[in-house]
Amino acid sequence: MSGGDPKDIQIAFGISHAEVFNSLWLVVDAINSTPSFDIEYPSEHGAQLRIARGFKAISEANFHNCAGCIDGLLIWILKPTDEETEKHKCPATKFYCARKHKFGLNMQGVCDARKRFLNVTIEHPGSMLDYLAYISSKFANTIESEDFLAPGLCLFGDNAYANKETMAIPFRAIGSGPKDAYNYYHSQVRINIECAFGILVRRFGLLRRAMPSNLTINKIRALVQAICKIHRQ
Repeated sequence: MSGGDPKDIQIAFGISHAEVFNSLWLVVDAINSTPSFDIEYPSEHGAQLRIARGFKAISEANFHNCAGCIDGLLIWILKPTDEETEKHKCPATKFYCARKHKFGLNMQGVCDARKRFLNVTIEHPGSMLDYLAYISSKFANTIESEDFLAPGLCLFGDNAYANKETMAIPFRAIGSGPKDAYNYYHSQVRINIECAFGILVRRFGLLRRAMPSNLTINKIRALVQAICKIHRQ
């Protein structure tokens, strides 16, 4: 997962090429089936307020209402096979992210002030807009349900999302004045999710290249979920 070549691992441990991958999937399955590794956003208001206090401690503007920072990360894959696109009822073009010029999966991540993941959702192809990937997720349904978040708390996202009671985004087309100052301090808090993604990709070299073409979409999701769970520990 950290980016080692299977051949190097073969030589180091004296095992076959197939056994490298057998071992990998044994570990991935074990992680994903162990409840103590689960990444789950806290439902208790006390835990949510502790998250907000963490952000307040690093905010120069003393923002006290951030319950997590959200953004999207493209999980790089090779062009899906016809079999995979038929299985998921999704044409290959939907997996292509024009902005990144790559095929991929849209991963939505939420983190705290320590850059630990509070939620990871991988449900949509790479062309899906971040806001649509978020709003159609189980996580969004939970966050936006009445009284789930402690009063006054919300997520901080960039302009790919929508401003609402549960989400604060920057002002658009602002060059100066109080709103520009707000954008600056908002970015100072929100950048933590971008840093979290950067640390994740730096730590796990597998994410710095396209996932092997012989992996199914479901296998890739399981692998990335396991990586995020390890990273959170």
